[in-house]
Amino acid sequence: MADIENPRRHPRITVRCDARVALRGAKYFCAPTLDVGPGGVGLTMDEPIERGEKAFVEVRNEGLPRSHFLSGRIAWCSEAPPWRSGIAFDPSSTRAAATLYEQLLWAYPESAGQERFVERIPEDAVLTPTPVPGALQTVSLEPIPHEAEVLEAIGSGVDVKTLRDRLGARWTLCLRGLFALVGRGTIEIAGDR
Repeated sequence: MADIENPRRHPRITVRCDARVALRGAKYFCAPTLDVGPGGVGLTMDEPIERGEKAFVEVRNEGLPRSHFLSGRIAWCSEAPPWRSGIAFDPSSTRAAATLYEQLLWAYPESAGQERFVERIPEDAVLTPTPVPGALQTVSLEPIPHEAEVLEAIGSGVDVKTLRDRLGARWTLCLRGLFALVGRGTIEIAGDR
């Protein structure tokens, strides 16, 4: 059986920063970050933006010694409000993105342990909600799109193949939410300790 690959290729930490974003079509907006990683940044916005569009981003935070300037492409955007989006950084921003991530980890060490990076989940794994009290810390104020849908489909526990069948055509759209929930410990993988 094949493993289910995480669509995110890099770890992320939940840190609120101010992002100023310029898009190729002379569109400009400011947005708070959902999370930041060496490979990209998640944003909360007022309206949707087009996937694949070139983006130039300035990230600022009181814990950073200076602003960071990065470029990338819109990797995803939510289908409905609240509008959320992700920017995947370009290879030319690799060094700047790594520096940004390291500085945020240094400024907010408590964020380093919030989410573990899970690269893949075995297709035959059984997924279950984390028992209380762990579940108390898992409800995000700014949930990743589709997290509620994934939790509802998992119910009291289900194997990955059945989860994929339950989500049907929405499976691919829900993968980011699934990995975010696993990374934060909201969902446990049977035998994964």
